[in-house]
Order: sequence, then C-alpha cells, then structure tokens
Amino acid sequence: MDHRKNNSIDSWDDGVYGTGNTMPPKSHSGIIALLVILVIFLSGIISLLSFMNIRLFQQLSQQTQQMQEMSPMSFKDLDIQEPDFRTEPTEIRDSLNNSEDISLSLNQSPQSVDNIPEQGALSWQEIYEKNNPSVVSVLTTNDSGTITGSGVVLSDKGYIVTTCRMVHDAETINITLSDGRSYSALVVGADHLTDLAVLYVEAEGLVSAEFGDSDALRVGDSVVAMSGQLGGTLHDGILSAIYRDMLYLGKNITLIQSSAAISDDASGGPLINCYGQIIGLHTNRLLGLDAAEGSHFVIPSTTVKFIVDQLIAQGYVSGRPTLGLTGEQITRFDQYYFHIPQGLYLTDISPDSDAHAQGITPGDILISLDGEAITNQIQLDTLVNSRNIGDSFTALVYHNGQEMTFTLTVTEYEG
Repeated sequence: MDHRKNNSIDSWDDGVYGTGNTMPPKSHSGIIALLVILVIFLSGIISLLSFMNIRLFQQLSQQTQQMQEMSPMSFKDLDIQEPDFRTEPTEIRDSLNNSEDISLSLNQSPQSVDNIPEQGALSWQEIYEKNNPSVVSVLTTNDSGTITGSGVVLSDKGYIVTTCRMVHDAETINITLSDGRSYSALVVGADHLTDLAVLYVEAEGLVSAEFGDSDALRVGDSVVAMSGQLGGTLHDGILSAIYRDMLYLGKNITLIQSSAAISDDASGGPLINCYGQIIGLHTNRLLGLDAAEGSHFVIPSTTVKFIVDQLIAQGYVSGRPTLGLTGEQITRFDQYYFHIPQGLYLTDISPDSDAHAQGITPGDILISLDGEAITNQIQLDTLVNSRNIGDSFTALVYHNGQEMTFTLTVTEYEG
C-alpha cells in the first residue's frame, strides 16, 4: 500500500520521511500582517511627535526673537541718574556731622591669667595626686556578665560609695585600689532612686576622700572628672548646669551637668572642683536619654551625703514607697507559647509586703495597677513612686491559672 497517497496520518508517522518533511508547509501570513500593522502604527506615532516638536521649536524661536528686539530698561528710562560706584561719595560724607571724628577705639586688654579661678586653687596635677588614692575601680559580675565602674572611699574604715547600677543583682563585687590591691566587697545598702550604693571592704590603709559642698557651685566653674580604671584617669571640663531636675521613676532627681568627658567605666567616679574637693558622683543612668552629646550628669555631694548617711546607718533610705514586687518582662513568644497574659512576671516578693501577706507568690503575673497595664519593672516603680506610704492599689494578678483582683497597700521600703 502506498502511504504517500493516504491522507490520514498513522500514529507512528512523525511527519518526516527520509530526508524531507512530508507535512505541508505552514502559513505565516497572519503573523506577517500583524507585524506590518504594528510598524505602520509606530511610524504614525513617531511622525506625530516629530510634527509637535517642530511646532514647539518654531514658537520658542519666535519668543526669543521678540525678547531680543526689546531693549532692557535702564536708569535713563526711569529718569534716575545711574550712580558711579567707582567714585568716593564725598557729598554724602560731608552732609553728615563732620565736627566729630568717628573711629573705632581699641581699649587695652588685661593680660590673660592662669586657669586658677580662686586663690588657693590646685593645679590639675595636684588634684590628681590628692584624689587618686581615694578613687577605686569596681568590677561586678551577674547573670548578664561583668560591669566595670568606679567608686570613692568614704572612710578609712572600709566604706566605699558607688552607683546602684554597679551592684544591682551582683553575684560578686571586687574593689581594686589605685596601688593595685584588690578586695571583695559587700553591699551595705543601695538606693535605686538616686542611683547610689555603699560597699564595705576589709582593708587597711584606705585614704578617705575630701567632699565639698555642691551648693556653692556656679555654672562655668572649672571641674575635673576622675575614673578608677587603669590606675586612675582624669578629664577636665566646666559645669554646664546646676540644679537640673530629671524625672526618673516618677520622682524629680536634682543633678549637675558637666562637660568633663567620662566613659561608662566612670560611673560612680567623682567630679572634683578646683580645690580638689569632690562635689558629686557620676551617674550614667540617664546617658542616652536626656544627656546631650558632650554632657554628663553628676549626683550632687549634698544628695550623696543625705543618702550615704542613711545607707550606712540603716541600710536603706527612709520614706521610699514600695509594693515589694520585683519581676521580669514577659516576651511575646512566652506569652503565646505558655498561653499567659501580658504583664510583669514576678520573680521576688518581699516577705514584709502586703502582697506576700495576701498570698501573691513568685511565678504570678502582675497585669495592671488601678487599670494601668504593667509590662516592666520601670513602669511598676514609676507608678509606685507616685504614691505615698499607706496608699493602696487595685491590682489585677494572674494567680493559680486565673485572673484575680487584690487590694495592695504601699509600704515603706526597708532594704
């Protein structure tokens, strides 16, 4: 049978026989027609744009020619005499009061003096030699790692003042003197509100620092800042501001602002006046919040005395309100994973607190106080510090798997 005469296509026939294609050629006339139409359309658009550009060019040329034919306005057209700035205006000068000679007078300036504001002031070298034995390095360790700072010797009996930040949640505290001796330290007392803490070391030969009265300071006074790191460092500056009120944890804290450069390891280090007296301690608690670049905050010596005396005498500062609650912020992951509400996860309950007396225990979650959501410790402390001892809060607490309401009384913090 001759398959070439058969119009049907068998399933095995791939359309190729021998060296030639047995299938009829395909027609491309439709594609060619479409391309021709597309070319004609594009040619029309290009022609239209070219015509518009020619018309626009003609209009711009006509406007330019008209502007060139117009002569610019001159002083003569306005009937005003054009001034000659090359000539000296003698007529104007003579019209003024020529009976007095007007000239700039230079008064004799006094010779510059040494940077010693008052008689009896010390040089930077003398200030360093006087205070370096009293400035110490502080190294603390906690769950997060290590923290370095500075401190000042209060007395030769072993008391040292530093910042509360240095001892918060500290597992170990190490003090290094300027002569290289190192001692373990114990916390005598700490006050979070003023960022001050007192430590105690069993050491001999301590050199107590001389403190001055910060109430006598003036803006512009020369000061130096010291750190206990690297055996003692010193930086000079001036007082930028005094009696700066900073809102912290719901209370106004009075601070001093200085331009003397410090770093994080100078927290707890002294600010010293030109007489070598310590007039404040550096706190980096507010750095990055209200501190401008090149400005540093200092706790005045009057505040240091008021707080330190109480910490040494009783281990705490009287009049501090508290609910006795300490906690950690709950992450969003923990909230959804454990199916717990957002709030402050309580890690410690003071045995003397009203919360402990009412059965609130570590592991509970403080959701709100008087309807205000509590998610971190700063929010809790700020709200509590806005109240007085004896006031009460309505607390919403997640306790034993359910939300419960408690009435908690504010008590005095006693360390």
